[in-house]
Amino acid sequence: MHKVLIIIISLSALLSCTEKPLYEAYMSIPNASWSQDSIIEFEVMIEDTDVAYAAFNGIRHNPSFPYRNFYIFREVESERGLEYRDTVMFVLSDNKGLRLGDGFGNTKELTAPIGRAPFKFGERGIYTFRFIQGMRPEVVKGIEDVYFRINMVTEEP
Repeated sequence: MHKVLIIIISLSALLSCTEKPLYEAYMSIPNASWSQDSIIEFEVMIEDTDVAYAAFNGIRHNPSFPYRNFYIFREVESERGLEYRDTVMFVLSDNKGLRLGDGFGNTKELTAPIGRAPFKFGERGIYTFRFIQGMRPEVVKGIEDVYFRINMVTEEP
């Protein structure tokens, strides 16, 4: 009985420190063919600038993607202008060609943080999170979806 109580208390403590999703969405890529001029955007209204946030971007990919790595240019823009810009490299397969990521079957999912969490927004307002495929070919096949999530962090480390 004592062990069960310890497990319940431990789980409660873990759940109370988890992040709460503020926004979460997937955008499907038509025909799993993402062109460089197809910019994916998610708009989020930020009301509370006193709490900390963590943001994540992910992709779902399938075996028709012809390369090992995939690059995405990421931007965050507010009503004041560009707030953040970076490039993320997703490693989609290992040296032997084995597809990496979570999931069963042909579709795998990979996720990467945006910026360094926890962070705070400077002002209230609408923030646009923009994702652009950053590969040399104008169109790449095998990217099925782009994922975006922003969480309110209930406890800072």
